[in-house]
Amino acid sequence: MNKKEKKTIDKNLKNNSNFKISEKENDSKDRMNDHDLDSFPTYLWKLILGIIILVFVFISSFAKNPEGDFLKFITNDWFTFFLATIVMIIYGIDYFRVSFIALIHGKVSENLLVSFSMIASYTFSFVTIIVWPDSKVMFEATSEVAIIIYFGNYLEEYLSKKITKDLNNTLELYSKEAIILIDGEEKKIAPSEIRPNDIMVVYPGEKIPTDGIIFSGITEIDESTFTGESLYITKKKGNFVYGSTISKTKILVKATKEIKNSILSQIIDKIEETKNAKPDTQKIADKIAQYLIPIVLIVSLITFMFYLIFANDVYESFQVWVTVLVVACPCSFAMLTPLSILVANSESAKKHIILNSKEVFEKITTIDSILFDKTGTLTKGKISVIDYKLDQDIIPILVSAERNFNHPISKAIVKYFSNYKEIKNDIKYDQILGKGILIKYKEKKYYIGSNNFAKEKINYEEEDFFKKIKNEGKRIIYFFDDKKILGHIVLADKVKEEAKDVIKKLNDKNIEVFMVTGDSKRNSEFIAKELGIKLSNIYAEVLPIDKSKIVKKMQDEGKKVAFVGDGINDSIALEQADLGISMGSANDIAIQSSDITIQNNNLHNVYLAIKFSRTTVFTIYFGFFIAILYNAIFIPLAMAAVLTPLIGAIAMMLNDTMALFVALSLKRLKFKK
Repeated sequence: MNKKEKKTIDKNLKNNSNFKISEKENDSKDRMNDHDLDSFPTYLWKLILGIIILVFVFISSFAKNPEGDFLKFITNDWFTFFLATIVMIIYGIDYFRVSFIALIHGKVSENLLVSFSMIASYTFSFVTIIVWPDSKVMFEATSEVAIIIYFGNYLEEYLSKKITKDLNNTLELYSKEAIILIDGEEKKIAPSEIRPNDIMVVYPGEKIPTDGIIFSGITEIDESTFTGESLYITKKKGNFVYGSTISKTKILVKATKEIKNSILSQIIDKIEETKNAKPDTQKIADKIAQYLIPIVLIVSLITFMFYLIFANDVYESFQVWVTVLVVACPCSFAMLTPLSILVANSESAKKHIILNSKEVFEKITTIDSILFDKTGTLTKGKISVIDYKLDQDIIPILVSAERNFNHPISKAIVKYFSNYKEIKNDIKYDQILGKGILIKYKEKKYYIGSNNFAKEKINYEEEDFFKKIKNEGKRIIYFFDDKKILGHIVLADKVKEEAKDVIKKLNDKNIEVFMVTGDSKRNSEFIAKELGIKLSNIYAEVLPIDKSKIVKKMQDEGKKVAFVGDGINDSIALEQADLGISMGSANDIAIQSSDITIQNNNLHNVYLAIKFSRTTVFTIYFGFFIAILYNAIFIPLAMAAVLTPLIGAIAMMLNDTMALFVALSLKRLKFKK
């Protein structure tokens, strides 16, 4: 590929809305503007300049009776005026602009208090130089407030970007180019140009551009990004492959989706939706900030008038007024929820838990009941051989016949006996519809089938031992000839290894567990006993369409219901539930209908999703409590003239930093694998 082609592909890739690159950049800039910030690279030089100015300001503030030309020069009122003017131009313009834009849109920005305090201290000091040249000015307050709070914003944005990077790294999973076959010839195109049924050429070590079915070839693929499975998976013709996974060998893949509809794109879209969400906790924070700012403005003005009238000191009146404006801190309220949700998204995605819904955190805190679909959710969803009794010389005959059929039982038998390499090529076989298989080998007849088939052929009456096994929800397949039973195979849909432990943990959290299934009541009760689910909490022999009715019935009883499922027949129930959780094996419709997707299909992550989301909400409210406590303590101290503008600015920065570290505490949560 020449440079021109590469440039074109890169341009198409960047401009393609499926990748949301330009959109992410704009979102990032919007967030920065909300915090009075320029583009991130300019932070550093402005911060260095601010530190230099602060050094001079601190010397000017604390130098008493300066001696020497240098100290006299930097403590001169006109020099501090010069520094304050630089601060107003370089830093203040951002605060003023954002505050003004917010007011135009009918909103009160937290930067309004900063803007007021800067303008007040700067104007008062300038007037003091002209009118009262022997009085002390407050230019240092202008610089200290602007630069210290700017430093707090820098820290916030730095940490925010660091967290966001974990999420945006998923963009790097996309293939940068694609090769498709057109009239037998290979053509390089941008992945965004791929359409369903295009034949993609994937060379060894390259990424599969989008989801598809292997058209030709056999390979091994690492699917850990999607399934959590660390081992390479063997894939051959007809097998589904995820876009962005890497093939070990050359294969041809028939695209089933455009890249914008691929599983990876769906996951990124859901992460973006939740990352940019404004849940109830943020609405609460916005309300607090909207009321707090006008109240602080009024209180600061009343305080100013009080000191002006009773203390008869214009300078002290202005100093207290500025300090009250500076120390009041609505910033932490505004920061807590988005930062906490950002961290929560980042950490949950690492554990293959994708939060699809904007309201998922609030929903989870109310859940008191969880309804599991059985097949494919609590169980593995595939019938497997769990026991057998067959002579060794019979097994090759059995496997040689079963390998020619596509029935789930045939697949389970062939998979279980895959170590038997001996193949009988001289056998003949015939399927007897609804009953079993007839095998002819060396002029002898053998049969494979159920008890009814055996009863029909040799008048076999099932033994009590086998009846007991069937009562446990298992299936018996017999191998017999024209005279007697020669052996049997026991099959069952196995319960997931982690299911029992997860249900116990949910019960310990006072979340009542229910199970719904289309399976018979007898089989369902056996599974429920094995998992520790109350028999009264089983809904058996349920039609797929009726699952949502059961959810509605539970809701009408006053329960807050979470539903966990994996099939298209679960999509209505997932929508109906207060919280919908789809497993990683779910189809697109089920995923779109759910609030949470458990990407690696592990039930432990259902419990972790609930625990982590509840912890996130607790963390947010804990941060609110600290922010309220801060304002309740420091605003009265500022009104009592205990604090100076410098101390107020430092206190405000520390409170903002507290909000950051409260949110980042979610990164320290450790869960057992």
